[in-house]
Amino acid sequence: MSAQPAPAPPPGPGPAATPPPAAADEVVRRLRRARRAARGRSEESTATTVYIVVFTALMAGMSFLSWLDSTLAAPEPPAWAGRVAPVLPEAVALAVLAVLWLSVRDALVRGPIAVERPMVDWLLALPVPRRPLMRPLMLRAYAVRGAVGGLSGLAAAAVIGTVALAPAILAGGLMGVGSAAVGAVVVRFPESARVLAWLAPFALAAAALLFASALGPWDAPVAALAATGPWVLLGLAAAVVVPAAVAVERTMGGVSAGTLRSRADMHAAIRYGLWLSESTWSHDMLREGAGRAPSTRWRLRPPSRPGALVFWRDATGLLRNPMAPVRSAAAAALAAVAVAAGAGTEPAFQAGAAVAAALLLYAAVRPLLVGADYTAAVPQRLLLLPHRPSAAVLLHGGVPLAVLLLTAVPGVAAALLLVGARGLAVAALLPAIVAGALGGAFRGRLPAHLWTGYESPMGNSAPIQVLMWHLQGPTAVVLAAAPPLSGLLSAPVAVGWTAAATVLLVAWAARKGRAFAGR
Repeated sequence: MSAQPAPAPPPGPGPAATPPPAAADEVVRRLRRARRAARGRSEESTATTVYIVVFTALMAGMSFLSWLDSTLAAPEPPAWAGRVAPVLPEAVALAVLAVLWLSVRDALVRGPIAVERPMVDWLLALPVPRRPLMRPLMLRAYAVRGAVGGLSGLAAAAVIGTVALAPAILAGGLMGVGSAAVGAVVVRFPESARVLAWLAPFALAAAALLFASALGPWDAPVAALAATGPWVLLGLAAAVVVPAAVAVERTMGGVSAGTLRSRADMHAAIRYGLWLSESTWSHDMLREGAGRAPSTRWRLRPPSRPGALVFWRDATGLLRNPMAPVRSAAAAALAAVAVAAGAGTEPAFQAGAAVAAALLLYAAVRPLLVGADYTAAVPQRLLLLPHRPSAAVLLHGGVPLAVLLLTAVPGVAAALLLVGARGLAVAALLPAIVAGALGGAFRGRLPAHLWTGYESPMGNSAPIQVLMWHLQGPTAVVLAAAPPLSGLLSAPVAVGWTAAATVLLVAWAARKGRAFAGR
């Protein structure tokens, strides 16, 4: 008698139907109730929250309102406002381009939507529609960036003194909402990065034309468009930004969980890298981006002599990140423009332009320190190099300095044509700026005693101490570069200041290398 075949197993259940959006709303409500229950909304915690909110509002809000009142109460606009008024349309257009570029750059790394990792791992894995879950985050991004943009517009209008407050606030708010929408598009459609790469040259060309129009050699049609009046332009901007923001919010339900997970990791890494002890964590995460890897298309043959190992590593890192020299050249050109804009104005405006130029030069150096950041990420790597730690740190500035001297040639030439010999200060200060950036890169781990601080009438000083520790590189660069770039010093004093600042910052960077390696 032949054996009967085993009966086939019953078919498994088919894929569950996606619940309606109401299920997602119920999930969000339950999550919020569970979160409130876990936090334990006691009277003590509520009082603490109220105290923190009121204290922050009093410290920041009252200071801002006091400054705003004193600025608006001035009998007449500042003297330099007359020079800004003719180029205000170009300045606004440049600000829009800069905000859009920063939004795209931020979205390639993290984006405007701050999703918590538990939400990605648990909530988005459930078979519920994602759009109701993403809508509160998207609306919060619109509200936060719109508020920041509105306050920025208010501050800019108060400083200039010749701009109406209401249009400036609305323009800043629309700019903030538009930046959040652009960032969300980049997060939703990862393939848009290629399109943006093709559009980057056109954006740079538009910025160059706007700079040329502001400085006089060429007249852009922006002024003719601005002549139609602020409310017409605001109406056109609102007609573009508001529908775009609504359309982008409707598409956020299709964002993948992997994309949100990488962005959540990036948000956490940047937050922890900035405020905890890992000083280079944020740089590594920002450079790599979300789910990206450096290009290996271009390679250099390893050196035959150990002494050239640092130069080889730095050059290889820049070849794998070809956009770093482009960003460096753009920042150096903007620094030269800032120096030219401050020439011949009142001392306060010259000092402000010099500080802006120094920060832009620091921004030009920072993307080139790929090898230095790699070495600074792990202190033991500095001991593996065939140099003393102090010499190895200084050698990390050789390739960035050479690249920066080449990329800064257009900016220095433009500054020479516009302001004469002062443009040479931009090139003369580059060694000091590279040394200052290296000192900031090798600052090491955050000392634990900075978290203690001391009590003062303004509160505990620990946050200020931690912030200044992270900003020691930019602070050193500003102190070294701003006085010679301002034009307030005579030529001999400026030359002496530049030489002394270069020597001091080089010695400071070498000392940072010895302390970093514990020798």
